[in-house]
Amino acid sequence: MIEEKENVLLERKEVKLIFDHEKKPTPSVSEVVKVLSERYGVPETHIDLKYILGIKGKGESLVKAMIYNKPVKKKEEKKTEEAKTEEKKEEKTEEKEEGGK
Repeated sequence: MIEEKENVLLERKEVKLIFDHEKKPTPSVSEVVKVLSERYGVPETHIDLKYILGIKGKGESLVKAMIYNKPVKKKEEKKTEEAKTEEKKEEKTEEKEEGGK
């Protein structure tokens, strides 16, 4: 463990740690999330992994993650929601244009 901060305002724990993986490749995102989930006793959906950086010449990686008190929306989910919102705006604009003629 390098650093652990409690961010009360954003309701999350900010964690930096060294992940040891001697004689193995850099761990996958799912592996790291699973280990953090077990270590902190939270569901995997509450963890937002920022990065995994392999340390050259060592079997270690630097990991930064945010552990929230509630589920985190993944990038794909956010894009889907933004697209739906944009479609609704376009539909309303079309309805106003048709109604105004």
